[in-house]
Amino acid sequence: MRDKVKLSSLQYNPEMTEMIKAAVKVSGVTCSSCARTIEEVARSSGAEEARVNPSSETLLIRYRPGKSSLKKLKKAVEEAGYGLHGEKAVIRVGGMTCAMCVKAVEEALLSLEGVLEARVNLSAEKVYVEYVPDMVSLKDMKRAIERSGYRFVGEEAVDERGRKLALVRISLGFAVGIPLFLLDYLPGAFHLS
Repeated sequence: MRDKVKLSSLQYNPEMTEMIKAAVKVSGVTCSSCARTIEEVARSSGAEEARVNPSSETLLIRYRPGKSSLKKLKKAVEEAGYGLHGEKAVIRVGGMTCAMCVKAVEEALLSLEGVLEARVNLSAEKVYVEYVPDMVSLKDMKRAIERSGYRFVGEEAVDERGRKLALVRISLGFAVGIPLFLLDYLPGAFHLS
């Protein structure tokens, strides 16, 4: 006769779950003391390993899903006066018609480990998502949206660097153009007789 396995030995054990590893951007890190503070806060919030690189403003973390979560770590880091940031994406979603739709899509995305923030703009049919690419992909987000009963239409490009470069170019254009414009109105300037 076979031995029966005790049910208690099959119960959930957080020590047996796989570790989650991620590199997350942090803001407000100005020195090694700031880095140590963030590391201590992350460890006290359930991270088994936390290392901050002040020069790249990156937090490398390892934690077990049963003991901590990225949202819990983010909240603790922000309460300590620092910021925890991910990549940004704008996702077009079809089929949303009301506040309940908004809630369903936001909850579906926020249930994914690695999604830090999800805000729906119902009139534009867009979701603004902040996420950690090491932990969750756009395919995961697409599946979550579709499982909640809505259509994943596609992703819009969010080009932060391109936007900043355009702002610098516009500023430079004004900085050079305005003085030249004013010089043109001075009597005798640039006019040869």
